Amino acid sequence: MAALIEDPWRSFPCEPDPAGCSVTFEDPDYAGGARDTLYYVRAIEEPAPAVNAAGLRCEYDEKGECVKVNPCGAPGTEDDDCLAEHEPRAWSSPIFVDYAQAR
Repeated sequence: MAALIEDPWRSFPCEPDPAGCSVTFEDPDYAGGARDTLYYVRAIEEPAPAVNAAGLRCEYDEKGECVKVNPCGAPGTEDDDCLAEHEPRAWSSPIFVDYAQAR
C-alpha cells in the first residue's frame, strides 16, 4: 500500500490573487494503473504572522531540544503580540476516481 501513496505527487504554484486559484491536471499514469484511485488537494498559503503560531515559543539548544518556553499570555508578556510565522493549510475532501473496465 505504501508504494501507492505519493505525497506530494504534483505541485501547482499559483500567483497571489484575492479571487483564489484554479488548477486543472491530468494523471498520465492513471489509465496504465487499471485501478480506482483517489486524490486530495492541499492548499498552502504564503507564510504570514499570526497570533500564537509558535505555541510555547521554545528556545532550543544545539541538539534541537526545547530548553526554555515563553508561552503567550504568561505573566510579563502582556505587551507581547505573540506573533510568529504561520503557513495556513487546507485539505479537500477525497476526490474518488473509479476505473471503468471495458466489458
